[in-house]
Amino acid sequence: MWQKKQQSLGLEDWLQIYPRRKCAYQQDDRGLVTLKVPRARNPLMRKIIALLNPNPYITIKLDEKGSFIWNYCTGEHTIRQICQELEKTFGDSVQPSQERTVQFIKQLYRYRLVALFTHTSRQESLTSS
Repeated sequence: MWQKKQQSLGLEDWLQIYPRRKCAYQQDDRGLVTLKVPRARNPLMRKIIALLNPNPYITIKLDEKGSFIWNYCTGEHTIRQICQELEKTFGDSVQPSQERTVQFIKQLYRYRLVALFTHTSRQESLTSS
């Protein structure tokens, strides 16, 4: 559903979305995040890959700004709120923050690393959890 819908969403629509993390991650002492993405999502493929490669995860290291955004992807903050915090912390170095953040969230979503919710669907998912 989101695949078709995201093509028609404008920037203002994206800024009202709540992203929530879906994969495992580690954070080092400097605050940088490393995502742990399964090499395969299909259980059969996981077993086959486990025979060939003992490490079932691919690691993705995020930079300082990507780690900052990732830490706010809790399902409690809209992308607009994340952008505001990003600007407070990093200043002009993240401009244009809204477009860059939306693009980053889109990439995370494309690779199934975050789930996206609107206000109403967020309320439903929080009450059903």
